Amino acid sequence: MKKYRTAAALTAVFLAFNSVNVYASNFADINDVPWDGAKTYIKQAYNNGLMDGYEENGRRYFKANKSVTYIETVQMIYSIMNANVNNFDRNKTVSKWQSTMESNEIPSWAYNVVAYALENSILTINDLRILMRNKTTQNNARRQDVAVIFGKALSKVYDLSEYPYTYYDDSDVISSVAMPYVELLNRLDLMVGDSDNRFNPKNYINRAEMAVLVSKTYKLLDNAGFYNESNHNENKNDEEDTLTLAKLFSNWYVGAVVGFALGTFKGDLTTASIGFVIGAAVSWIFKKCLMSKK
Repeated sequence: MKKYRTAAALTAVFLAFNSVNVYASNFADINDVPWDGAKTYIKQAYNNGLMDGYEENGRRYFKANKSVTYIETVQMIYSIMNANVNNFDRNKTVSKWQSTMESNEIPSWAYNVVAYALENSILTINDLRILMRNKTTQNNARRQDVAVIFGKALSKVYDLSEYPYTYYDDSDVISSVAMPYVELLNRLDLMVGDSDNRFNPKNYINRAEMAVLVSKTYKLLDNAGFYNESNHNENKNDEEDTLTLAKLFSNWYVGAVVGFALGTFKGDLTTASIGFVIGAAVSWIFKKCLMSKK
């Protein structure tokens, strides 16, 4: 979890790239939210190190109604998926995609997260053209595009529906490309519609809505044991021990010796000899079965 904290902390750098980072959960504008329930998720997002605030004139602000950019969205899913400890070679991956990112005017400070997204098929090369308006200005992210980014990352853990469909009143406006991911996030109760049952796919997502999405996604993965490295390593070690034991008993002579020993324990040489043969035969069959699993 400590490693995850390090990854999540990077989010703050990106979200407050043009401002001073805030290190307190009490925001002066906490009551200036699109709906009252957003306050809970804003606090959760902050406490989990997933979103930060801004400091202006000595006061701290969350700016719940401010739009979130595409690069900020990618940074959040990068941190949530624990990218920096999950077999991600940053230098190698950035080097692989650097010329592509340069040609699409991706700022160098975003290379790590964008390269990760490209490498893991969360973004395509064609997607890069919508990230930046120009060399210095990022584009704001539309809701259906955010669903695609989060959905592609989560589809490595959760299955996409073969026949995706949602019951939003504006489902017909959701693009066919986005629909499988919108359906997934809806099914997982991560990203839902408004009080009028509209998803508003082409609206820009604001920071309050993003706070809900990142908090719910983090909680979902945490409850599923996604961040439990010790449990993962324990299971891996158990599997390795089982495989080692299986390989040991797949040797015919081990089975033969065990069979002979059991026969001898009965006090009968004939039974011991039969045990020798049966033990060798069982081990040979077991070995064939083990090889077929490879």
